[in-house]
Amino acid sequence: MHNPDYTYEDNGRFSFKARKLIDKYTGRMFNRRFIAVSQSVKDDYQKHMGLKDIDVLYNSIDFKELKINPSLDIQAERKAMGLEKEDFVLLNIGRLHNQKGQIYLLEAMKILTKENARFKLLIVGAGPLRQRLSDEIAKNGLTKNVFLLGEREDIVKLFQLSDVFVFPSIYEAFGVVAAEAMAMEKIVVVSDIDGLREVVGPAGVYVKCRDSRGIADSVRKIFNRPADYNEMKKEAGRRALDLFSVENNAGKLEKVYLECSG
Repeated sequence: MHNPDYTYEDNGRFSFKARKLIDKYTGRMFNRRFIAVSQSVKDDYQKHMGLKDIDVLYNSIDFKELKINPSLDIQAERKAMGLEKEDFVLLNIGRLHNQKGQIYLLEAMKILTKENARFKLLIVGAGPLRQRLSDEIAKNGLTKNVFLLGEREDIVKLFQLSDVFVFPSIYEAFGVVAAEAMAMEKIVVVSDIDGLREVVGPAGVYVKCRDSRGIADSVRKIFNRPADYNEMKKEAGRRALDLFSVENNAGKLEKVYLECSG
């Protein structure tokens, strides 16, 4: 189980009610145990489907693939992307969709760039919201500050050349990319919602959902006093390793399978 569908979808639709009924009966008839990627997902399915035997097992990160490259020339990489040494770079990775809250991030950038043109935002991903985001960027005069990069393979490099990872989702079951940013020891600014609170814990900065000014205020504080967040970055890396490593979670998954087969 990897998404809190029942909480955030339109409960009044007939299709929703029919799917819920089918899920409820097929789930009880054909499954002995369930695995949810977070406590918030478990709570959602218990509330809406009445399921009881649900284990929580977090998504895992492959730290062999996602690790800081100390030899990376960050300034050279920035220059190759048209960024300057003095720029303060925000990074957002995710599907371009209303759920991910990127429209509020653009509104925050409109506030920030009026104060300082050095604020830059890289948005990585594809999805149905791309055209609207592109239109908003042009309409608000942000073409020199906000860049839609599409889907990328060089995520580790983008993490390293950025200053802050911003993830203003409306809802999340887990938020894998937030955990990945933590693993890269980035300052993470996230929406104060169940799924992200569970992942980020005390190792991040929280803003109210759909709060563009709150995003701008948080980013500005980090920009003005970056050294104040050094310990938070280290804590983010430690938390990611403790909770989301493949090695730690593989044994937990094996235990569930053995209990089901016994």
